[in-house]
Amino acid sequence: MVLSMDQDALRNLLREQLAAYQARNSAYSVRALAKRLDLGVGTVSEVLAGKRILAQKSVLKVLDRLGVGPKERLRILAGTPHTLSYEQTQLKADQYVVLSEWYYLAILNLIRTKDFVPTSAHISKRLGISLTQATQAISRLERVKLIRIEKGKMVRVHAALQTTDGTPDAAIRKSHYQSLERARVALDEHPFGTFDLTWLTFAFAPKDLEAAKRKIREFQDAFADQFSTSKDASEVYRLSMQLFSLTLPTTPEKDKK
Repeated sequence: MVLSMDQDALRNLLREQLAAYQARNSAYSVRALAKRLDLGVGTVSEVLAGKRILAQKSVLKVLDRLGVGPKERLRILAGTPHTLSYEQTQLKADQYVVLSEWYYLAILNLIRTKDFVPTSAHISKRLGISLTQATQAISRLERVKLIRIEKGKMVRVHAALQTTDGTPDAAIRKSHYQSLERARVALDEHPFGTFDLTWLTFAFAPKDLEAAKRKIREFQDAFADQFSTSKDASEVYRLSMQLFSLTLPTTPEKDKK
């Protein structure tokens, strides 16, 4: 057992994960969460209640099963704070609205640009969405406490947001589809040189997938730390990364008669 592990953070992570599942399916139980984590239901129940401390091996299994990013993983395992120049905040179940349409996250970042004007008309013009969409988005973002209005200014509540990786949520799935569509729009309609779309095709061992995902998250954290905090930001960009198989799963050939 590693005594420096942040068991409180681990317990909060499990509670938020359970709440997120139950927000989508009221019948989702602690037993279902335990099955997903490959742990006993009694163990998970006691951890949630603060009556049990997990050993390092079990903690690592939980972090892998939930697809926790490298920075949060390090914080939980080492019991130390994030080393990023900004704080990441885990989305709560009722805040998953930001994934339902691509422009919610875009608005949260448009707020940071130097020429931002806190009006629906400005947001509509900059993002190419309707005035109604912009107005409704502002209202919903304020309602779920992701922005607040102060003296005519629009303020982003959290410096950075993240979801629990690997969650098969409908909103997250829709967000991925929209990311691909926005990339198509950039390719077809934006001036050449204002974007970078590249890919890499390679032979890969599926057993290395978890390690590859961690490496991608580490890159994303470092990339955001360097480029997303500029005071001179004037545009909103999205970095999309996809790692997927081009080959079909192999099956054993039937014995020839």
